[in-house]
Amino acid sequence: MSRQVTATKDFRYGTRRLKAGDEFDARESDARLLVAIGKAQYRTRTMTPDRAYATKQIVTQPVKPEDKPPEKVSTYVPPVREFKRRDAK
Repeated sequence: MSRQVTATKDFRYGTRRLKAGDEFDARESDARLLVAIGKAQYRTRTMTPDRAYATKQIVTQPVKPEDKPPEKVSTYVPPVREFKRRDAK
């Protein structure tokens, strides 16, 4: 498997002389090493939003007070703790 990387410094990779800014494919292990020593960085894709999603308008309706569900009243009663040990009074 190969990774797409961009050279950040001039160096030789395989039989090629690369200059800073050159883009090339490297094996996964080579790419990880080159990035770790600062000779290259992973090439990233520019993400563009989908045109339909970017132009979609989201309309929200305000919530009316009568549309809200009634608040629940908690009926939980904690149990009474009875300690049997002498040191836990």
